[in-house]
Amino acid sequence: METVKIPLIKKSSTFKIVIPDKVERTIRFLCEKVWNTEWSGVLFYTPTGHFEDGTLEIHCEDILPMDIGTATYTEFNMSPDVISYMAENPELLDCKTGLIHSHNNMSTFFSGTDTSTLQEEGAVQNHFVSLIVNNAGEYTAAITRKVKYKSTKELSYVGFEGPKSIPEVIEEEGEEIEYYYLNIVFENSPKEEFKYLSERLDNIKASKPIASYSPNTANVVNTGTPKTINYYSQPSLFTEVDKKEPKKNDWEIAKSVSFNTGVVDKEIVEEVDKIVAQLLTGSVSITTLEKDTKKRLIDTITARFDKRFGKGDSGIQAFEYWATDFIEFLLWYGYKDPVVDDYDTIADIATLIIKELSKMPKSKYIDSYIEIISSYADRI
Repeated sequence: METVKIPLIKKSSTFKIVIPDKVERTIRFLCEKVWNTEWSGVLFYTPTGHFEDGTLEIHCEDILPMDIGTATYTEFNMSPDVISYMAENPELLDCKTGLIHSHNNMSTFFSGTDTSTLQEEGAVQNHFVSLIVNNAGEYTAAITRKVKYKSTKELSYVGFEGPKSIPEVIEEEGEEIEYYYLNIVFENSPKEEFKYLSERLDNIKASKPIASYSPNTANVVNTGTPKTINYYSQPSLFTEVDKKEPKKNDWEIAKSVSFNTGVVDKEIVEEVDKIVAQLLTGSVSITTLEKDTKKRLIDTITARFDKRFGKGDSGIQAFEYWATDFIEFLLWYGYKDPVVDDYDTIADIATLIIKELSKMPKSKYIDSYIEIISSYADRI
């Protein structure tokens, strides 16, 4: 018999998670040492404040890595190592434990797998804290609260002779798992030491033209130490760019017609173009493509993704696992604030993406994309 899960309900909050310098440096070290795969571990923390008055703060105290997974997945079981580590560091004995894991080179967000973890752990714990990090220094965190509720309802209906009221009052009891996003606060963060340099780099990037590139080609920085990938800057995929005015294809003609007739909103069409570029490159940072670059990315998608995920059944399985979370992020978190559940808009975007992908040459990766996106195109 299948176990009925306690409903997971998203709530808004002003709660905080405080990351001190020591923990921040630990996270940066782990991300640098385990760059291309996801890692996970135990997050030790202490809570202060209260849910009721909005003063709740989660103070991170330490991290114990537990698993190095694959490019798209990591998990671990609690072991005696955790107790041994706490015994060796007695200041942790009074701490609560939560989860920290990396999304390596992908954006931080609560994917379907991550929200399932909130639901599962939140069902057996009063509170469960999960912190997601990545190589770029982006963090997302949430906390759960298991609540019991009682509600009453009075029955009424419209009969043959008009509205009727039933004096009987029904009482209901149940449980819910609430989860709240936590605002990230860095305490004495080393990032402040480089505030000027960070602003200057941002200004330099803003003054540069946007170039098209392959996310599979790493920009190597040689500092006398082992080579590392520069996450923020990657080279151009193609050195030659067609500067001639491109001819409009069927999709571009359809867009102009749609604008004139009002059939498709301009913002939606722009969002479709952006997501198609992200799907072809496998990168969230690429939002526009030159016509020739797009064509070459389509022609080389099988070779590029085979190299990235591996060939055969295991390779396509790894791709589909990654693509499921990637598409969820692009559709729900890339277009609008995740608080807004605009199912119709997402369905429209998904439908247009499928139409665009369907025009491309047949590929196992394009086919997988279409199959996954189809679930969003269906209006439920």
